[in-house]
Amino acid sequence: MSNESERIAGNNAPPQGELPAQTFSATVSASNSSDDLLSLAHDGSRVQVGFNSNTMPDETRVARYRKQLHDYLQKTNCKALTFDLAGLMILPSRMLGLLISLKTDGNDVELVNMSKNVQDIFRVTKISPMFTISGAT
Repeated sequence: MSNESERIAGNNAPPQGELPAQTFSATVSASNSSDDLLSLAHDGSRVQVGFNSNTMPDETRVARYRKQLHDYLQKTNCKALTFDLAGLMILPSRMLGLLISLKTDGNDVELVNMSKNVQDIFRVTKISPMFTISGAT
């Protein structure tokens, strides 16, 4: 895969000007699909993951996140991910399970822009040490 970055943005992407606090510096090409619930950018060494919705993901949405990530990681053969959690105030247990499964599958998982509520979830569940956490808000 070339060093040129890719971006997959779905129809659920926030309008321009309403992007998460951290934006990714990759040069990207856009592709629209109604199935894309995540914004994914590959810069050659990491996949930058952003959420196209700040609402709490339900069981169905998390299953679609899992499939989208799995397909993208197979395509890029990348094992390092950075999740931008800006704007998410809570993560359901299924989403925590997705993050843990990515980590136990041998991926390097970094979490950035965590709200205080999400930080508390990681602290109470005692899973913080599994991840690199930075840029907490």
